[in-house]
Amino acid sequence: MGGLFLVYGFWFMVYGWGWSGFFYGVSDIRPQHPTANLQLPTSIRYLCLMNLSPTAKQQWKAGMVVTAITAVILLVLSWRMGRVDAFLLLNHDLGKTADLFFRYATNLGDGIVWVPVVILTFLYRRYATWMVIGAIVISTLIAQSSKHIFFSQTQRPAAVIQDASLLHTVAGVTVHSSNSFPSGHTTTAFTIMLLACLLIRGRWVLPLGFILALTAAYSRVYLAQHFPLDLAGGMMAAMITTWLCSLLPGMGQKNREA
Repeated sequence: MGGLFLVYGFWFMVYGWGWSGFFYGVSDIRPQHPTANLQLPTSIRYLCLMNLSPTAKQQWKAGMVVTAITAVILLVLSWRMGRVDAFLLLNHDLGKTADLFFRYATNLGDGIVWVPVVILTFLYRRYATWMVIGAIVISTLIAQSSKHIFFSQTQRPAAVIQDASLLHTVAGVTVHSSNSFPSGHTTTAFTIMLLACLLIRGRWVLPLGFILALTAAYSRVYLAQHFPLDLAGGMMAAMITTWLCSLLPGMGQKNREA
C-alpha cells in the first residue's frame, strides 16, 4: 500500500510541477508578442499562448506522432511474429527489483490517476476542465466498449498460452484472463500524456510524459496482463480521445477567468 501511495504521489508531483510552472510563467510573455500588453481574461491569455508557443499544440502533435509510431511498431511486431510470440519476447523475468517496480508502476495507468489530473486542471487550467472530463468519458467509452462489446471474446495471455511455465508473473498480482483488447491502463496513461503535451508548456513534457506512459504500458506485458497488440490498441484509443477533445467547443470559446 505504501508503494501505491508513492506512485500516485509521484504522478501528482510531476503534473503539479508542470501545471503550476505554466501558471506562474504566463507573465513571461515576450514584448513582441501581440498579446503581451492586452488586458485579456486569464483563460484567453492561456489560449493565445497555446496558439503561439512551439511547446503547446506543436508539442501535442509531436506527441501524437511519437504515440502513433510506437503503436505501429507494436502492430508490426504482433503481425510478423504473432501476438503470442511478440508477448513472450517482452515478457521476461528481469529480477525481483523489476517485479517490485512494475507491480507499482502499472498504477501510473490506473483510472484513479484522473483524480489529481482533474484537480490540477481545475486549479491551473480551469478553461480546460471540461476537456479533461471529456477525455475521461471518451477514453472510458472507447476502452470499455471495445473490451466488453466489440472484442469481448479476446482473451489475455494467461488464457491463451496453455504452458504456464512460459509466462512470467509477479507474486501478489492477480492475472486476468478475459477482455484483453485494448489495454485500459495504456489508454489512460497515453491520454494523460497527450493532454499534458497540449496543456503544459515545457520541452521536458513530451519526453518525460512518454517515458511514464510507456512504463505503464510495458508493465501490462511484464505482469502478463496484456499482449503488445493490446498496448497498440490503447495508444490508438488515446490518440482518438485527445483528438476529439481538442475539437471541443470550450477550447475555442471565451471562458470565465480561471
